[in-house]
Amino acid sequence: MTGTGYAVTLLREGKFQKSADGCTVRKCNTILLRGPAGIIVVNPGSVWDASALHSSLKSIGVSPEAVNCVICTDGRAEHVGCISLFSNAEMMIVGYDIQKRGDIFLEHDFGDGIVPYEFDEYLYVIGTPGQRGHQVSLMVRGWITDRMEQDVPPTGRIAITGNLFTDKDDASSVSIFDTFEGNLDETMGDTETHVHCWRRSRQYVLDRADWIIPAFGACFKVQPEFSSTPCVELA
Repeated sequence: MTGTGYAVTLLREGKFQKSADGCTVRKCNTILLRGPAGIIVVNPGSVWDASALHSSLKSIGVSPEAVNCVICTDGRAEHVGCISLFSNAEMMIVGYDIQKRGDIFLEHDFGDGIVPYEFDEYLYVIGTPGQRGHQVSLMVRGWITDRMEQDVPPTGRIAITGNLFTDKDDASSVSIFDTFEGNLDETMGDTETHVHCWRRSRQYVLDRADWIIPAFGACFKVQPEFSSTPCVELA
């Protein structure tokens, strides 16, 4: 079963885990889009993930050379480390930077969280400052390939959010600081401003998506109660 827009495939389901020594294990979700603008990889992974990513692409008949664009929702190491695997790509977006082949940077104001960068009628990228300041999300109209056998519409609105939503549990967090882990991005100003931006970005996504692919773990369906959790309500 297919629909109109983009086929969205979760190439790798990531994980987030804290260890007893205070370190964390972060392995991001890696997503593949196939549609009108070509083949797009989102958050390809760390420098040590290149071999596994190459194998995942090969298993579905995609070569790195066929990828048109790479998008990293922010500049974290687990997102950008193996971006050079796609040296044939015509464009990459890393946080608020849009670069085309030939060292050409496009001017676009992601910072206001209002004006999207549009690929076509089915895909755009929007600034969603949250856990980090220069953070973007993808808003896609299409279908999630590994959910096609389940009771979901053939097409829908899918948000790929990176760290704006850590995982499914984070969507119904009871504390606005759960996701921050006590570590706020100083570039976003004071705590009140930071939390306001995060709240606004999350609500933007919740208002426009049927499904969310978060930073780590399985995708999940947006539920009405997500908009009434304290992390969204409180400024």
